[in-house]
Amino acid sequence: MKKQYLILSMIAISLMLTACNDTHNLEIKEAENNVTIKPVGDISAKLQTYPFEEAIKVSELIAEIKIIEKVQELNEPSPKTIFKATMTEVLKNDSGLPTDSLHFMQQGNSDWTFNDNEMFQQGEKYILFLKHAKEIQEEHTYWILGEETGMYKIINDRYIAKLSERDEALADIEDIKLSDELKKSKNSKEIQVLQTEEFREKIKKSLMRN
Repeated sequence: MKKQYLILSMIAISLMLTACNDTHNLEIKEAENNVTIKPVGDISAKLQTYPFEEAIKVSELIAEIKIIEKVQELNEPSPKTIFKATMTEVLKNDSGLPTDSLHFMQQGNSDWTFNDNEMFQQGEKYILFLKHAKEIQEEHTYWILGEETGMYKIINDRYIAKLSERDEALADIEDIKLSDELKKSKNSKEIQVLQTEEFREKIKKSLMRN
């Protein structure tokens, strides 16, 4: 029982480290002894989501990545942040990406959050389902398929967290107790805690079938 609570605490802490309190958080900037208080707004949008098997088929790149740094913030046509990441494992590559690093976009920036999602932070690890962003001039830039529904945060060697929208296709590799407890503790989106290695294998098997 103690081990179960320890694992849950580790997952909760990892997911909450970079969280903002709410959409009324204030960013304080000092300039020439003046203090400017800048409210952070929130954009809410309904996303096109993809079941697990379809997401694998539609994605051009599925990779385990480690975030290196924030590269650029955009406001048009909608608020976005471009991150640079290194790929630690490539599970699918139909995009012809020849390097082990890439740029990818997350909705939201310093001024706007998107669906209350936390912004990525340096050093975090994820498995992302990606599509090439043809509208961005920066080479090898991708957007996340389904945004938060296509983000899987790597907690440790044992667990990975699907950050939004539970998928029944992943029920066989889910730790239901941890998922339920974490949802209660965060009182937010439906987080699905999955077994990390089994998740990788599930992707690989799907690709072999297709």
